[in-house]
Amino acid sequence: MNAPEAHLARLRELLGSLLDLDLATLPESGLDRTPHWDSLMQLRIIMAVESAFGISIPSSALEQLTTYPALEEFLLRARFAPATSVSRTGPLHSPVARCSNRQVSRSNDQLLQANVLSALKPYYGRPVLVHCDALAAAAFVGRENLPGTGILAAHAAWLDRLPVKLRISAFHYQFPRSGRIDLRTAPVEVGSLNQYMLEHWAGWRTTDPIFSWLVRTAEPAVDAWDGNHLVAFGERSAFAESVAQQGAVLLYGTGARSLTLIHHAEWRAGGVPYRYQKRFVGNLVDWNGNRRNIDYLLHVRPWDCSLDYDWAGIAQTLITAGAMRPLVPHAPRCGYLVDASGAVAALTQSIQCDPLCLLDRASRAWVEPALSKLGRAFELADFETALVG
Repeated sequence: MNAPEAHLARLRELLGSLLDLDLATLPESGLDRTPHWDSLMQLRIIMAVESAFGISIPSSALEQLTTYPALEEFLLRARFAPATSVSRTGPLHSPVARCSNRQVSRSNDQLLQANVLSALKPYYGRPVLVHCDALAAAAFVGRENLPGTGILAAHAAWLDRLPVKLRISAFHYQFPRSGRIDLRTAPVEVGSLNQYMLEHWAGWRTTDPIFSWLVRTAEPAVDAWDGNHLVAFGERSAFAESVAQQGAVLLYGTGARSLTLIHHAEWRAGGVPYRYQKRFVGNLVDWNGNRRNIDYLLHVRPWDCSLDYDWAGIAQTLITAGAMRPLVPHAPRCGYLVDASGAVAALTQSIQCDPLCLLDRASRAWVEPALSKLGRAFELADFETALVG
């Protein structure tokens, strides 16, 4: 048996063992077409092939390596193609014979966590804004038998280990109604995990009465505070910091609908005609207990009107631009990683080409003729009779 045949025989043996298949059926096998070959098994297969054959499979190739024939072809190119061809598929390591057991024996949560760490590698040490859905992301901690607080603690411990500057969303939406907020005690209104991290993890909360973020230690550079004036999505916000420092957004168990970064893109584009600026004056107690009188500027949707975004279209725009991808290949329910600067650039460009491009069909159906009739962008007086504050 020559070398290529020996490698293919080893590949057949490896996949047959992982999938518990008759080797004769392997040529027809693939992701979601073969029993047990799901997204988690896909990760196991990729890691086992890398380890068994001493090769590195680049992330750019993962989308294509979802069938047995595709794996065969890739293996032959990686191990036996001329060096000029091999370089296109990623760097090679020294061959390691039959050493896949450690990789294959990893639990599902360890495999998923390894995938997240790999995806985050370009952002190590950089700011990462995190939106969480603990229930949807449960597979990352694999603690089904723990009580609710135990699961939240497991999520918090795992996120805390990520080698990035975490910013956990801690949004609280009552300030426009009440005119006051104490950031030390105001509950988080965007998830139980976020609230748990406020109570057990946070060392600081950014000074924004609505769109605040939890961080491990105080970082004034992330603060939206500027004298008595705060701009929700402006240049002093955590959104702007994530763009300036080439950071990311981690949609942990959630999707584009949680991507508040789009409002920073709207701000960067010079505003959008379907929202208008509104000032809210009130009192804020910051994380250190200092009381401040604040003047808060927020661009709001028209009062008492239905307005929503085309989230599927936004996601597709970002995916096409290369600024958004699933955390785990072929498992979008695990969440997404979004490159902050790439996403804002793509969305800003889209808005400049079509100011209404982010809206869903129903919203655009009434917004477009309303704007046409006015001949200008919406203003507060078009929907509200008095200023707040």
